[in-house]
Amino acid sequence: MPDPGDVTQLLQRWKLNGDAEAEEQLFALVMSELQKVAARVLWQNPGFDGKVDPRELVSEAYVRLCEYSIETTNRKPFFFLMARAMRHYLMDMKRKRDADKRPQSQLRVVDSRVLDSAPAASDMGVQDFYDSLDALKALDPRQAEAIEFRVMGFEIDEIAQELGVARATVKRDIAKARAFLAYRLGLPANWIRA
Repeated sequence: MPDPGDVTQLLQRWKLNGDAEAEEQLFALVMSELQKVAARVLWQNPGFDGKVDPRELVSEAYVRLCEYSIETTNRKPFFFLMARAMRHYLMDMKRKRDADKRPQSQLRVVDSRVLDSAPAASDMGVQDFYDSLDALKALDPRQAEAIEFRVMGFEIDEIAQELGVARATVKRDIAKARAFLAYRLGLPANWIRA
């Protein structure tokens, strides 16, 4: 994983000073990590396998990020916004594809390696999951951010560092987020590990 200080420094040079060379260095530095995030996003959204390459998804997310002039000079929001831009790109593709009211493709919400206790059969519609995540974001943005980071494959310690909170707080936030999502999505109560 790239040094967070290097990423932040390059982001600041790019965003605050308009340094095009810093922009190129930044993307060279974080490309492999962004491709891992893209691969996770693609895994969570079946139906795009073979249609969208992780590298293409990173490029599309970057274009969207620049299009909307989202300003950030820190590593955490940069990766978070890139993952969100990837998700939005796929959602837009899906909306176009589903315009004729075909059945909604399914989203595998949880990779068992990431959120250990989810049942394998917990598939639901993509839009249902993201609507529930948005509802959680309105109630508790930190819980929503913690669960999003976890789904993207961040470890508990990494999430704690990114959010600037204790490891125990991250665990509590993820447990509460799981409970909220389980309730909203009709998942069984045993989805949450005791």
